[in-house]
Amino acid sequence: MRAYVALASALLLSACDGGGSGGGGVVTPTPTPTPAPANTAPTITSATTANFAENATGVAYQTTATDAQGDAITYTLSGTDAARFTLSAAGALSFVAAPDFEAPGDANADNVYEVTIRAADAGGNSQIALRLTVTNIADQLNVRQIASFAERPVQVVPLPGSTRILVAEFGGKILIGDTQGQAADFVDYTQLDVGPVFYNAQSAPFATGLSGVALAPDYATSRKLYVAATNAAGNWEIRRYSSRATGAPDLASEDVILRFPAGFPRLRGGWIAFGPDGYLYVTTANIDRSFDAASLTSPAGKVLRIDVNSDAYPADPNKDYAIPADNPHAATAGALPEIFASGLSRPSRASFDGANLIIGDAQDGLSQPQRVYLVRPQDAGKQFGTGAGQIAPVIQFSLTNDLGNPTYTTLVGGIVYRGNIPSLTGKYLFAEYYSRKFWAVPAASLVPGTTLSPSSFESINSIVVPTTPAFDARPVSFSAGSNGSLIVVFQTSAYMLEYR
Repeated sequence: MRAYVALASALLLSACDGGGSGGGGVVTPTPTPTPAPANTAPTITSATTANFAENATGVAYQTTATDAQGDAITYTLSGTDAARFTLSAAGALSFVAAPDFEAPGDANADNVYEVTIRAADAGGNSQIALRLTVTNIADQLNVRQIASFAERPVQVVPLPGSTRILVAEFGGKILIGDTQGQAADFVDYTQLDVGPVFYNAQSAPFATGLSGVALAPDYATSRKLYVAATNAAGNWEIRRYSSRATGAPDLASEDVILRFPAGFPRLRGGWIAFGPDGYLYVTTANIDRSFDAASLTSPAGKVLRIDVNSDAYPADPNKDYAIPADNPHAATAGALPEIFASGLSRPSRASFDGANLIIGDAQDGLSQPQRVYLVRPQDAGKQFGTGAGQIAPVIQFSLTNDLGNPTYTTLVGGIVYRGNIPSLTGKYLFAEYYSRKFWAVPAASLVPGTTLSPSSFESINSIVVPTTPAFDARPVSFSAGSNGSLIVVFQTSAYMLEYR
């Protein structure tokens, strides 16, 4: 019995030990390793819309993004308006050129620029569709003096492709200034021989001396300019000059294009300019009505049209031009072939608006009305006046004094302004010399067969007249400046009006 018990105990112990040799402990399983986290794409956290003021520079939108792994992020730009921007390595979006609300540069011209910004790293990429809206800011009119160095200026002409201006004086001096700064800096000048200069307060718009300047249509390459002035003998002529590097005329290059004979000592020219057809247009006055302005044999009181690129009169020192074949009297026996239109009294200033020529005719005397004429290409050969078949005025007015009596009045013909000053653009601007009054009428209202009276005039003195205390100078001319500006010339100086 005892032997049986001992054997059973031994078998039981053997079973509990499991037959192993490891000392009798419990075996623990090997644990499974934890997987490494995945590398995720960055997340863009900045907004999908933004605003940016027009004319501003610098960063327009800053992209912000985060990455869970802290990897370096690379930004790229694409989309409809991507060419308008640059994107820095840090995600800063900037305009290539400062945006202009009035001239949208986005694809659909609504001032909402649409681009896609992508943020990427080794783990992938994410993107947003950004809509950046350019907002309008209130533009302001800046008025600055640009010809303080001039004496009795008659005309200011911007020189193409630069910030320089040509300032022509009654006394024959042509000055060059640079308008890059707030005030124009004097650069150079040329004194032309204009003979005895007659100038006083009562006749400044029709003084002898220099009366007009016109740049050749190809001035940028030819450097040619034309001047209307009296000579030492008191006769009126048109001269051609080459320009020096500064823009001032070279006296050694002087070439007389047209000279009126001594039989017309009272003949004066008020204005010259090249038309869109490339021909030179010239207005002549009939100051004391010594001649018949309607006569086709007299150059007085006319619009002349000549071709300065040819010389059909090589033996005549007073004529260095040709007659355009389509001049209305090119083949009329006994008529001056230069005549384009006739019947003016005192053309003060004129200008082209497209193919149309707009002439201010100051008339003569206390009771004579001041008139503005619109000359279309189909009006060539006609006479100015109020009769049947004539070129009727589109503007006519007279002024009276405080007692209601006629007062001496002299129209200063102007221009149709096509620049960016909202209150003036699309309007014909003109003035009256003695009263110092400035007016505007919509250019679209200058229609043949309709004559506007003062009730249609809009006063613009508060816009174009400098606010300098005691400023009292009289107006002389208007011209269109660069970058949408307007230039107003007064007796004593000239001012540039810029909207920005």
